[in-house]
Amino acid sequence: MPKRGQTLKNGARELIIKLQDYFERERQNGGPLLPVEQVQERVSQALGVSKRTILLYKERKDIVSLSVERTVEMACVELEHLIVVSVYRPPCATYDHFERIVEEVLLKLSKQNKSVVMCGDFNINFLETSSISIKFRSLFKSYNLVNLFLEPTRIAGPSATCIDNIFTDVKPLHKSIIQNLSSDHCGELVSLPYIHKKQKNKKVVFVPINEHRL
Repeated sequence: MPKRGQTLKNGARELIIKLQDYFERERQNGGPLLPVEQVQERVSQALGVSKRTILLYKERKDIVSLSVERTVEMACVELEHLIVVSVYRPPCATYDHFERIVEEVLLKLSKQNKSVVMCGDFNINFLETSSISIKFRSLFKSYNLVNLFLEPTRIAGPSATCIDNIFTDVKPLHKSIIQNLSSDHCGELVSLPYIHKKQKNKKVVFVPINEHRL
């Protein structure tokens, strides 16, 4: 929701106009133009987009609900053949708790026949060969997800770390680091090919064993 006084972008203004027009037509009709049970059809007609478009994009509330304050914040959207998860782990977050939540997310996503992109600020320096960095990358590798970047994404004075990353099972067409932004974090740009429906059988490379899995 935009803040008070914030200007809406053209696309948002157009949607508001379409919704207002649709509700006005319903008022003139004396009731719904379509049965209230037909949720997708009503949204499609109100916004002027196809029902297929409405069905292709949905928020994964079951993933978002796994967010825990001061441990991990997540947003997740499911597309036709791809699921995208955005992650932020605060620097103060306990790693073990964070790892358990991420593993629960990966387990949920692995049960679907779709490719996955998980990206964000993990606050784990992937340039280091620390036990946490190794464990975290091994967890993703067990689900056939690899990190796309191993170069600095946050530069602050003499410090240069790779704490932002993108994990996916899709081979990118192009990837690059975007520097000179107003933030002290660099941007990460990735171009992915058109993703077709995946094979149902997902091959697992290996399952890392640690104290949580014994």
